[in-house]
Amino acid sequence: MTSLRDAVLEARIWAAKWAMLACDRLRRIAANEFVRLIRRRSPERVQAMEKQRGLR
Repeated sequence: MTSLRDAVLEARIWAAKWAMLACDRLRRIAANEFVRLIRRRSPERVQAMEKQRGLR
């Protein structure tokens, strides 16, 4: 039988793996939402922001 220490280590590895997968999925969802929101902006606002970015 595995020791308690090994069991805890396995559980932590499993939890970290699933947390990484969840974060990856959330990051993808957030990126898609960000792009969708940017595309909803008016063309005038986009041009104004590009001008402002050019001044920096």
